[in-house]
Amino acid sequence: MNYLLGLIGHPISQSLSPPLHKAALSYFGLNGDYRLFDVGPSVLPQKLEQLKQDGLVGFNVTIPHKIAVYNLCQELTPQAQTVGAANTVLISSDGRMKGHNTDFMGLHDALVDLIDSRRSTACILGAGGAAKAAIRVLEKLGFKAIVVFARDLEKAAKTLGLNASGSDSKPAFAANILLKSTDVRSFDNSVDLLSDISLVTNCLPVGQIISEVPQWLRILLAEKILPETYVFDMVYSKTQLPTPLVAFANEHGLKTSDGMSMLVYQALYAFAFWTGQTPPYAVLENAFNAAKTE
Repeated sequence: MNYLLGLIGHPISQSLSPPLHKAALSYFGLNGDYRLFDVGPSVLPQKLEQLKQDGLVGFNVTIPHKIAVYNLCQELTPQAQTVGAANTVLISSDGRMKGHNTDFMGLHDALVDLIDSRRSTACILGAGGAAKAAIRVLEKLGFKAIVVFARDLEKAAKTLGLNASGSDSKPAFAANILLKSTDVRSFDNSVDLLSDISLVTNCLPVGQIISEVPQWLRILLAEKILPETYVFDMVYSKTQLPTPLVAFANEHGLKTSDGMSMLVYQALYAFAFWTGQTPPYAVLENAFNAAKTE
């Protein structure tokens, strides 16, 4: 069998997923390739049909398509249904798409040995498909309250399944989900809440689409949370330098980690979903490190 695999997103050129999956194919002696497909939102359905015709067997999904692809799938795994977004898809011989989500498992495995949940509040930056997975992970890790920062609260509420105020959530959410504006004028009204945060999880494309840390986030990290707070950046660095968010957090004495381990775990679980074979973590980690530039 020829495993034609790939990643769909927009933009997409920054991804280091190809060397990881190519290493996994080589490790198991499988024929195939892993390619990047830059697909704009307006042509997503048509492009997926074209890729099926071209023999695509499976693909990963990144910004901004995780929820749109979820809605296009004919079948969904329990993991995808739990999150409400798909970042991994298997295409059957008759063209049916089975949506899966490895964001949940990847983030969980990356965080489980890092975080301190003695303080019961966590924070998520952003409110897209990755944030939906992050909420589920943080619930599983024991956080009772999760503060989600978003620029457009109405859109965020709709995406996450919350009402406009963010005070209530669907019964499926065990944690109390609180939506907060990125308007810095609102921060002073949440001093007690912000001081209880022990983990910040970034689901924004800072370092990808956004090149610099936004001013509101600089204020949040430098002035509004405690210095022992852990900052986990889902974005990973393609170079030996830290991501912009990790660099800024480090400057202010915060504990940090970028998204390398999450990417490796995601790739590991996705490859197993497509092929039935799970590559060793070290094989993918070594491929990632070899692909990084100076």
